[in-house]
Amino acid sequence: IQYANALRRMCLNGVPIFAIDMIEVLENTSIMPDEAIAHRLGLIPLKTDLSKYNESDNSKIIYEDIETDCSVPLQQLAFARSGDKGDHANIGVIARKPIYLPYIRNGLKPEIIADYFSHLLNGEINIWDVPGISGLNILLRNSLGGGGMSSLRIDPQGKAYAQQLLEIQIPVKKEILD
Repeated sequence: IQYANALRRMCLNGVPIFAIDMIEVLENTSIMPDEAIAHRLGLIPLKTDLSKYNESDNSKIIYEDIETDCSVPLQQLAFARSGDKGDHANIGVIARKPIYLPYIRNGLKPEIIADYFSHLLNGEINIWDVPGISGLNILLRNSLGGGGMSSLRIDPQGKAYAQQLLEIQIPVKKEILD
């Protein structure tokens, strides 16, 4: 699980996030220390038009045509961990064996995930390969009902999303299974 957590943190580095970076307090007449005020200001979500920021073409996932003859739960093929960034949920998925990754990719196409999370999803889905560790980074935009304190959902930080995703059936070839 610690590797899955590390993957999730690494994957979040590739998500475009906008926040207040530096604060200069000229005069503080409140009882709160400057650091506490700066921290709270840094938590304010900023509305930004992300359409102006293009992702590089090298982040495109290539799906392969693979023959399959059975389906297994994703949990049998991968580890996963999830969390939030504002109103977006992030799910890191790491294949238990590199040979599983093409099957996982094909089983977790955006349209499949959108259907699976249709009861929660109000935005698009982005998926990136995480090279070197046989992983995927999945971003479910606008899927947390506002996120954090503004959400009325049972899981406003999306911590259970990975556990839900681990139950999805992934088509595989029997011969690759242990």
